Amino acid sequence: MDVKIEKLIYGGDGLAHHEGATVFVPFVLSGETVAVVPTETKKKFVRGRLESVLTPSPERIEADCPHFLICGGCHYQHISYAAQLGYKEQILRETLRRIGKIDWTGPIVVHASPPWGYRNRAQWRVRESGIDDAPQIGYFQASSTAIVPIETCPILSPRILATFHAIRELLSSGGLPPSLREVEAFADERDESVLLTLTYGKFPKTLSETQQLLREKIPALARKAVPVDKIAARCSAESHGAERAGISKLQRRRVSISSEPPFVLSGEPISGWRNGAGGG
Repeated sequence: MDVKIEKLIYGGDGLAHHEGATVFVPFVLSGETVAVVPTETKKKFVRGRLESVLTPSPERIEADCPHFLICGGCHYQHISYAAQLGYKEQILRETLRRIGKIDWTGPIVVHASPPWGYRNRAQWRVRESGIDDAPQIGYFQASSTAIVPIETCPILSPRILATFHAIRELLSSGGLPPSLREVEAFADERDESVLLTLTYGKFPKTLSETQQLLREKIPALARKAVPVDKIAARCSAESHGAERAGISKLQRRRVSISSEPPFVLSGEPISGWRNGAGGG
């Protein structure tokens, strides 16, 4: 079906109408005419996949990330950064009006991050590969638990990106245990020190060797001790996501490695470590 996008909504989808139904489609801009393939059809709405852009917006650009449109992490890279900020302001005003019943017409001050290299926290999923012996590392595909293997991620801060490359190299060389299922990396506000949380399907016997190897490959980890959380009860709050990934409550184990205090207690970062914000 061909539709004309009326506006962008929270989450990045474009909204249109077709034969009385509301249509939601990602990776579009307001005013564009696009061809859409329906992926979910209900009585009142349709969710679709963008097939082609028939009339592009002048604000449309080529995304810098080679994994954009496949990886589920980013939603706005097809839009110039100045336009992204404008769309997000519009979405905020509509959200205030629709949910909060606040018709705010005054100014909204935008505190923009850099368009690239800003994100100081990331979670990467690890799965065995059916292609070769090296596990795959990447992000979930949009609306799926399938892994999108990635080679780079331009929104990551320099420290987090360097950490990703080190982890990816260790996986390729067999340096990390095969039971590794998830890696979370968190840089401090200066982008100097890194905290890692490793999630295993089965707790490895070679834990100390793995920690030492990580310190050697990631110098930002090399200065302090390693707190370890082995409490199975800790998994209960995380069981939904863990079970979707094929990890049972009793098998899930986390090891947190930090380079400087404050340390991680039971897998949760505490004061002094800030999460990145921004677009993508």
